[in-house]
Amino acid sequence: MRFFGGSQKKMSTMSLDLWQRGCERLAAELPEQQFNTWIRPLAPHDHLHGGWR
Repeated sequence: MRFFGGSQKKMSTMSLDLWQRGCERLAAELPEQQFNTWIRPLAPHDHLHGGWR
């Protein structure tokens, strides 16, 4: 499984799967340069285990 973003906090498998599917969908719909600039740098955070950061 690939992860997007620089940080990988402990998250539930379901949360990571949802993040991954969302990133894959955006990568398919956005031009590569825009995806790499705006989406790829984002890191998933699990609000149930430590809050949004």
